[in-house]
Amino acid sequence: MAKVILTGLNGYGGNYVRELLQDDGNKLIAVVSGSPEKSPYYPQLLEHGVHFYKNIESCLATETPDMAIICTPMHIHYKEVMACVEKGVSVYCEKPLTPTLDTLLDIKKVAKEKDAVVAVGFQWSFSKGIQALKSDILSGKYGKLKSIKSIANWVRPVSYYKESNWKGRNADASGQIIFDNIASNAAAHYLHNILFLSGAEMSKSLDLEGARYTARAYRAHDIETFDTLSVKIKKDDVQVGFWATAVSDHPGTVEFEAVCEQARIVYPYGEEKHIAAIKEDGSVILYDNPDNDRFKHYLEVAASLENDKYAACDVETVEAFQKVIEYLRLKVDVQEFDENNVVRTEENVFVNGISERLRKAYTEETDLEEVQMLALIVAHTNNRVIGNAGCIPWRIKGEQRRFRELTTGNVVVMGRRSYEEIGRPLPNRTTIVISNTKNFDAENCFTAKSLQEALEIAGNKKVYISGGARLYEEALPLVEKMYITEIDAEIEGDTFFPEFDKNDFVKEINEFVDGDIPYTYVTYTRK
Repeated sequence: MAKVILTGLNGYGGNYVRELLQDDGNKLIAVVSGSPEKSPYYPQLLEHGVHFYKNIESCLATETPDMAIICTPMHIHYKEVMACVEKGVSVYCEKPLTPTLDTLLDIKKVAKEKDAVVAVGFQWSFSKGIQALKSDILSGKYGKLKSIKSIANWVRPVSYYKESNWKGRNADASGQIIFDNIASNAAAHYLHNILFLSGAEMSKSLDLEGARYTARAYRAHDIETFDTLSVKIKKDDVQVGFWATAVSDHPGTVEFEAVCEQARIVYPYGEEKHIAAIKEDGSVILYDNPDNDRFKHYLEVAASLENDKYAACDVETVEAFQKVIEYLRLKVDVQEFDENNVVRTEENVFVNGISERLRKAYTEETDLEEVQMLALIVAHTNNRVIGNAGCIPWRIKGEQRRFRELTTGNVVVMGRRSYEEIGRPLPNRTTIVISNTKNFDAENCFTAKSLQEALEIAGNKKVYISGGARLYEEALPLVEKMYITEIDAEIEGDTFFPEFDKNDFVKEINEFVDGDIPYTYVTYTRK
């Protein structure tokens, strides 16, 4: 029987208290907490004779535990883990172990000197399903691993970042590194999982020596770090990819997919959310849901104290994960999302279209910014008029303001007649003219023979289709957004914006402008 102490009673630590109070094989002897009386388990802990301490140092000065479960906020882990291992106390620490690679290596060194086990609570790595799958991959059952990727498509409420002074921060007031973000904390399990499954031994993750990285990080929340990420890692013949967001407009489940020479491995599979290996002959081999028994993995550390068995996920196992986090911290600049696409409510922040963009990048295994955003922009009257005799049949001061704001710095695609009405390339934008009869050659101006060719020329940019009518009609089935200025008037004309099924879109009214001829800025986002 192992004597156990726990730090961090309130919040996540309560899950372990629940398990420990029902555990006949190990005994919870002490809890470190600033306010234990706030826990619903406080009366039961008193009944079980559990002692309470304000800090880890006073606890270790009095108690003689065999192991500690660390559940405090991530930037406190290093201090508490080091206090334990320096006394030879083994640890099960909730992820992540530390904010930096240097502090992880410090723990690794001291743990080895003191012969202490340091396990890290990347819970999937301990699960029966992941353990069995990795064993089969290493045995060659599915042939050589070629690629593995994961996606986490979530939304984090505003309250998450407001409820403490460390979430979303790079460092605290003293300069101590925190680096809380979608990769290091919120979706860390799933990044670590694909690195773990790529490891050449059961207790190791992918060896990243000489690996090549590409990554893009973005934020919409009012935070210092980032809430959206794409990262790709190439090591020898293995491609690893991770896409995650906490500002999804259509939140979904976590997924991962591995491609081996003789099978494709997917999660989740079926209603029970198994892991499934789908072989070339169509047969399916199922593995347990990796979320099963997620708060019982500390038992493996307790068992290792008696039988000298390695922990499935220890300080050496998570070194690859920490190297990726270090790369993101030191090498990747965070970009702000286009505020025109960000929706802010009292409860949530989300980015219009990000779920679809993330899914496309995951499917095509591209960087997030490599996903082309296609929209159309138009002004039309109540009777859908957009032109008359080759001209815009209204003049309303300020009406074109949103056109300039949205398209500046991006790509505008238009038909030949629309371009000839303007007579020149639009400033501070890339203009692509679709024409089969003429070639327009000017600075930042290109000619394409078709919409498809225009999109290929545009590359990985935000593209706005700006007319005329036939081009709008061709682009309508393709666009993700429509920025429409609704002119509140009936005006005579000979060119019309095509009809479309409004059930395919979510309509958002952005701004109403009153005047002699009122108008409204409206955005339609495809469902």
